[in-house]
Amino acid sequence: MPERSDWRRTFWTLCVCQCVAMLAFGMATPFLPLYIRALGVRDTTDAARWSGLMSSGAMLIMAAIAPVWGVIADRYGRKPMVTRALFGGGMVVAMMGFVHSPQQLFGLRLVQGVFSGTGSATRTLVSRVAPAAQLGYVLGTMQTASFVGNTAGPLIGGVIADHVGYGPSFVVTGVLLVATGFAVLRLVHEDFQRPALAEPGTRGTGAARHAA
Repeated sequence: MPERSDWRRTFWTLCVCQCVAMLAFGMATPFLPLYIRALGVRDTTDAARWSGLMSSGAMLIMAAIAPVWGVIADRYGRKPMVTRALFGGGMVVAMMGFVHSPQQLFGLRLVQGVFSGTGSATRTLVSRVAPAAQLGYVLGTMQTASFVGNTAGPLIGGVIADHVGYGPSFVVTGVLLVATGFAVLRLVHEDFQRPALAEPGTRGTGAARHAA
């Protein structure tokens, strides 16, 4: 892929995107067991079990669906995968603020696992647009952005939860993710060209030609 002169804008936009995404997810997930108890699960052991099911279930769904998103990215580009994770994840997380039972929350957590994956999506995209000579610096900075978001998220989320409650914290998280998705749509550019599929029989012909 040819290097674009505006790759730095794309890079810094994705850095902010990754930081905000990690901050947003970190705002809500640390007090998930407390939110489950607020939904009516009074027993501490049951709340812990629900929390474990929600966390592991979402991760298993993410692991299962990741290859599918990879195939789609190869066909349609990496930028759509970033926006998919931000818009999809943001809307699902915002809906978590309106649930009335742990069963509803569990279902939304599984749906979130289908759409989430901002980390791998942003890293893949930035590795495509950044010059090869700058790739180590670019990926290292992206990782720093993730650490900053992960560190600040629980603190900010705790303050919000203390003032407005657990449910609204999920809504704020969703709004942040969707807003970041709009920033990616506006500021990130990807020169994606779908690879041409080889016609049947052409591979062998080409190999014979090179051998000759």
